[in-house]
Amino acid sequence: KIPSETGINIFDPKGRDILIVLVILILTFTMLFLNLFNRTVCVTLGAVLMLVAGSVFGFYTQSEAFDAIRLSPIFILVGMSIFAIFLEELRFFEFVGKKIVIALKADMVKVILVFAALVALTSALVDNISTILILLPVIIYAAKGLNFNPVPVVIAMIIASNIGGTATAIGDFPNMLIASTTGLTFVEFLIYMAPICVVFLGIFLWYMWFTEFRHQKKTRSVRLEKLFLKKVEDEVAQMQMNWPEIKKVLYILGCVLVAFVILPTFKIQLAQIALGGGFLLLAIENHRAKDVIKKISLTDLLFFIALFLLVGGALFSGLLKVISDILTAASMGNKVLYPIL
Repeated sequence: KIPSETGINIFDPKGRDILIVLVILILTFTMLFLNLFNRTVCVTLGAVLMLVAGSVFGFYTQSEAFDAIRLSPIFILVGMSIFAIFLEELRFFEFVGKKIVIALKADMVKVILVFAALVALTSALVDNISTILILLPVIIYAAKGLNFNPVPVVIAMIIASNIGGTATAIGDFPNMLIASTTGLTFVEFLIYMAPICVVFLGIFLWYMWFTEFRHQKKTRSVRLEKLFLKKVEDEVAQMQMNWPEIKKVLYILGCVLVAFVILPTFKIQLAQIALGGGFLLLAIENHRAKDVIKKISLTDLLFFIALFLLVGGALFSGLLKVISDILTAASMGNKVLYPIL
């Protein structure tokens, strides 16, 4: 039985505030799941409504809302996105993708499995949002060229990106938030998460091969593969790659990754390293800076800021405390059951 102190009395000001926040959250996420508007529009409207309700009823002030916004993960996302944008503009991922097709003789099943591993690795080192947006068009291009059903391929890439992103503190936004909030270092996150993610990736790829791709392998057309392979080889031969700039970007990215390992011992945070590295690259490649900055996804940044504002309303109204008390009561003091709940 849930203790009585976790109950909500709507006639009490605190209970009224919690009920208002609950209604706003339900309304916001209903609009989001029904896809009534763009996701950023939905969440931002919910955040504005939360701020208005908080000001009117006095449970959420503007200063508290600003305190609720966690800038560290946003700075990491911006900094690492700069590297992904540079490599996309320089067509590095397109080149690597087509080289993989050539190296594997356009065997689509092998291409998918290698691409999934590449997506996972890149998601761990940059960030999974940028990675999947950049690499997905290349794998869809290969799937269509070999008359392969692109739907399971896209699903496989997205899941591989999520698994890979989970392996490091910079791989996806929740990890960035956890690392910046708890003070976990890049190495600590890697030691605990990477082995698990490697195992899960192996299990997932085996599952996809067993349930989806091995059946399509039986219907492969050697003639189609040869024609597509020739087409890709011709395209790669005509690609004009700016290798000096690509090497420069990869070198600075490598330095940033090394800094993630070393600099936290000097109390330098991941956000400072990522943002500093990204803007150092912009300073060195100043002729591309304007175009790269334009490509940084302000939509995603606004989406995450609005989410922080929504969660802040839930925190300051007392809703999160009520949820925490309910979970504590439901776990019955079991330390294993509590995190699962």
